[in-house]
Amino acid sequence: MLWRKGINLCGIYNLSINFTFVGDKISVTPFFIGTDPAEYLSSEYAGWRVLGQEEDLGLKLINSLTEEQKKKAIISQEVPADIITGAESGKRLVDNWGIKGAELDKKQKAILQYIIREFVFNLEYDKAVIEYDKILKAGIDNIYSGWIGGQEEKQAHYFILNGPSFLIEFDNNGGPRKSANHIHAIWREKGNEYGEDVLKKHYQTEKHNN
Repeated sequence: MLWRKGINLCGIYNLSINFTFVGDKISVTPFFIGTDPAEYLSSEYAGWRVLGQEEDLGLKLINSLTEEQKKKAIISQEVPADIITGAESGKRLVDNWGIKGAELDKKQKAILQYIIREFVFNLEYDKAVIEYDKILKAGIDNIYSGWIGGQEEKQAHYFILNGPSFLIEFDNNGGPRKSANHIHAIWREKGNEYGEDVLKKHYQTEKHNN
């Protein structure tokens, strides 16, 4: 991900980060990023991209698949107007869409892992290591990867990574201009959004006076 502090660039940026603290436990999701434009096409900042690595790795993964693998990975061609689990949609993804990690070869699994790492390590390093280890322990083989839309950078596209402990969505639908230069992305920790899990454990183990 690319952010620059102290520079006023013309664009629309959305950043929503949720932290819940219970003792020494921290919940960090939902973690939402949006930007329009995603890549600056003019001025001295031309070529700067937000979420560029995440997008490039997603495209690299889908283009590394065989035709048979793509039949499983590609969900449809109609790209959603936004991330499917957006706050206003009220939707949650409970089904596993796409191709399972166990069906990928070694190089493809490595790309999948790199995508996850890019998202998670947008956090401060020590916390990112903890969250990343949780995902790896749940198993790369158990993560489903789904794709919708074009398979090139300037084409509208969407991808989802759905694992046992997390969900990542990335949508580049271009917004009203359909220019494939307007990105929304979200990372969710299943069972622990807004500190759901850490708060539940806290109330189960600690006595509270009414």
